[in-house]
Order: sequence, then C-alpha cells, then structure tokens
Amino acid sequence: EVFAFFNKGGQAEELRLDTEQMLQSRRSLIEFSWNNFLAQPIYGIGFQVAKTDFFVRNATLFTAPAEKGFLPTAMLEEGGILGTTAFLVFLLALIAGWVRERNAPAIVVFLGFLVSNLGEVSMFSPGGSGAFGWIMVGASVVLGDNCWRSPSQTHR
Repeated sequence: EVFAFFNKGGQAEELRLDTEQMLQSRRSLIEFSWNNFLAQPIYGIGFQVAKTDFFVRNATLFTAPAEKGFLPTAMLEEGGILGTTAFLVFLLALIAGWVRERNAPAIVVFLGFLVSNLGEVSMFSPGGSGAFGWIMVGASVVLGDNCWRSPSQTHR
C-alpha cells in the first residue's frame, strides 16, 4: 500500500519505488517553470503569475489561477535569482530566530509545512491549505515551549 501510494496509485506488485511514475504528473509543470526561469533568470516572471493561455483568460484583479508544481522551480520561475535569494533569507531568518528562542514546536511545524509544499506549492495561497498551514505555524510559534510544559510548571 505504501509503495502504491508513492507510485501515484500504480499497482505495487514489486516492493520498489518507481520514480518515473512518481514524477510524471509534475514533470511538465517543473519543465515549464524551469524554461520560464531560463528565459528570465534574474527577476523571474512575477509572483503568482503564469505564462499560459488559461492564466491570461482567467486571471483577474482578485484571483490568479496559477498552479505551481514544485517549490524550488516555482520560486526560481516567479522570483528569479533575486527573489529566490530573498525567500531563502526569509526562511533562514525565521528558522534562526526560532533556534535562538529554542522554539522546537515552531521549527518542526514550519519544516513540516515547508516539506509538504515541495510537491504542491500552497504556502502562498491565502485560503485553503495555505492559510491552514500558516495558522498552524503561527500557533506553534505562539505556544512554543508551552506545548511541552504542564500548567503547574509554568507558575514556578
């Protein structure tokens, strides 16, 4: 069952992972993002936009239906080298602050949120799973070590 899940629903008669089958659903999005990055490597194409006919027809001031399939190539495509560098500095600054504060719950929840966004970039969507993920990260930051202490230990 685990191998069937990772093989994207394929039959798992053999106990091995089929990377071709795992990546085929995202390969075209990754290649498209990579080609857009190569066309504009310094600044990228813009945040949460796409160069597809569907996007041009359906994007409005309040909605922009751009699906990105892989976080690293999506960041390079949208922000170029400069935007991706700024995003990485942002991520490292968040994590470094939590390391200094010894806020293990925030680090663990944020890294889980980040890893879950590698295959389906939802962290930039204000609704749905993106909003839920940021709410969970915020809750873990606020609760911090209070997640691990009993109420009697906090009043000492």
